[in-house]
Amino acid sequence: MVGLALLALCLLIAGCTRPPNREFLLDGSTDCEARDCGCGTIEVSTASGDAIEIAGELVRTFVLEGTLVVAEAQPEPGWVFSHWSGDLAGENSAAEVLADGGKSIVAHFERKSPLRTLGIRLIGEGGIDAGLCVPMSSQLVGGRLVTPRSALFGDGETVHLTAYDAPGWHFESWSGFETGVSEIELTMDRDRSLTVLFVDEHDHD
Repeated sequence: MVGLALLALCLLIAGCTRPPNREFLLDGSTDCEARDCGCGTIEVSTASGDAIEIAGELVRTFVLEGTLVVAEAQPEPGWVFSHWSGDLAGENSAAEVLADGGKSIVAHFERKSPLRTLGIRLIGEGGIDAGLCVPMSSQLVGGRLVTPRSALFGDGETVHLTAYDAPGWHFESWSGFETGVSEIELTMDRDRSLTVLFVDEHDHD
């Protein structure tokens, strides 16, 4: 009887000291200076080796109570990590947070200095698509395509540009690139200027 009582007591103690199998919500997001789209990611890992990548918009995942989570901010080319906010603080790109409750972490990024300028000159009628994240795409204003003349980028940032025709015009070339190649990629490791040429289709009649 004494043995059974001791066994029951041991099981009771073990049951009381076992960590509860609860999960807590971990919110992770990135914030970019002067840009609405992604400029970096957060990689979250635990001692078990699990890894979760949190990119761009808010991402939510669950972690077990008592888990020590390591969050590492990883900037895209042309960007640098600035600081953490929320339930993490500091300027170290890798930081730890204990899952003893729901947590929310935000990684802040800023463009890498020195800033680089890309100037654009259009000859003829047409537009440029630089994607949602780059302030260089043409906009239709009053029935006419309007393209920004320049934009700033972080040092080493990669820029993808696609030229497209306006009605009655045909894309010809980018300065410094092969004729007829409408999609180009630039690495902004210095200030750059580009000319994009469109020709009037009626000139070929």
